[in-house]
Amino acid sequence: MTLNIFLKEAFEPKNSKNTPNFLPEVSLSTTPKLLIESEGTVGKVNLSLSEAPPVEGITVTVTAPEILEFDLESLEVTGGEIVVPPVASDLFGFTINITEQDATVSLAVADDGQVEGLEAVTFTLEEPLVIFEPTFEVNPEANRGTFLIRDTPKVIPIQDSPDSLPEVSLSTSPKLLIESEGTVANVNLSLSEAPPVEGITVTVTAPEILEFNLDSLEVTGGEIVVPPVASDLFGFTINITEQDATVSLAVADDGQVEGLEAVIFTLEEPLGIFEPTFEVNPEANRGIFVIADSLEIFDDYTLF
Repeated sequence: MTLNIFLKEAFEPKNSKNTPNFLPEVSLSTTPKLLIESEGTVGKVNLSLSEAPPVEGITVTVTAPEILEFDLESLEVTGGEIVVPPVASDLFGFTINITEQDATVSLAVADDGQVEGLEAVTFTLEEPLVIFEPTFEVNPEANRGTFLIRDTPKVIPIQDSPDSLPEVSLSTSPKLLIESEGTVANVNLSLSEAPPVEGITVTVTAPEILEFNLDSLEVTGGEIVVPPVASDLFGFTINITEQDATVSLAVADDGQVEGLEAVIFTLEEPLGIFEPTFEVNPEANRGIFVIADSLEIFDDYTLF
């Protein structure tokens, strides 16, 4: 009985509705995952409160460095009112006063007429400004959402010959990365057959690439064409020159206590505007790393 009481108290949420300090929790999500420029797909940034807002509403700020990927004049809002609209700058997003328990900000993706391949835009819900008395809390497990943007719909080509294309598979190892130890993560790319002399170029996206030390990047079995950039919006492009290639990156220690995090690396389909040179293995097209600050978090558990 004593143990049960201890565990209940240990895992009791610090901000309980039974305490006067309880604040509404705000969550952010985005839909749909893929936006097509040529079709002007509408992206929706969804904001949900853990309870109904007060009469005056709850004002939050959402940042999106790549906001110019959208047609700002197409903005529509339900469940709230824009306080500070998106501006013609890559440095901002918007501020909204949420007046209902669920609010949505809709923006159509802009067609700039340029061939850019696959892009990603991340919307992040910002913490309350410390200079004011907070009126809400951010859900740490639902504080951002990422749209993938493609110039045109994926084109499935008609094969004129029975010859199949090489199949590319992606896997990751090890499963667990420890920031304090700088564990090296391996993104493994395997071909179903030896590549042609010119190699096979593939793109791997990882919105959370900044969880890694980009200077530690090493490659075997290929050559990086487009390296990871200092942004949450990209991954890397590699020309695979051997049947098995590996991209290695050490996890970065940011000195912050963040608990468990997850980073997903996804092998992207060939761009529809070019003649494809490979196929993606649908059963092995992504890998997940779990990141912990240190092994201390597992002191009371048996790992694997």
